[in-house]
Amino acid sequence: MMMMGTNKLVLLALVSLSVAFATEACHVRGKVYCDTCRFGFETTATFYIPGATVAIQCKNKNTMNVEYYTEVKTDNTGTYEIEVDKEFNDHLCESVLVHSPLSGCNKADPGRSKSTLVLSHYKNGLLNHVHYANNLGFLKDQALPECQKLQKYYLSDV
Repeated sequence: MMMMGTNKLVLLALVSLSVAFATEACHVRGKVYCDTCRFGFETTATFYIPGATVAIQCKNKNTMNVEYYTEVKTDNTGTYEIEVDKEFNDHLCESVLVHSPLSGCNKADPGRSKSTLVLSHYKNGLLNHVHYANNLGFLKDQALPECQKLQKYYLSDV
């Protein structure tokens, strides 16, 4: 009899703990870079942009109205972290480039200007508070001279 009561107590404690975790905020992390070669992806010539502005927006799947929007700036390593204080299970959420402080690298790469997010604590049955977004990129106005060499390297079979 005592064993059954202990099991119920442990189960109750685990359920309470999971409810407490489920109400905590989601944290979205990512980086913003300057595509110095205009390749559409990060290379060894890429650098990350401090002070870039990134937004998280969530749209209602039925109405497509934006129901959540917040902005943040990247730190000195080009990294951003945004805390979202609730879950958006039935929404279309994404991180979106807003602004680059660099005059020579401030045009958003159309293929890397946003990243889809799933803002739920549960992923594959696991409790998950940190969500990593794909890195977002701005295009440099003119590709760096060393990019021709990099292009040959990336296209080679070596």
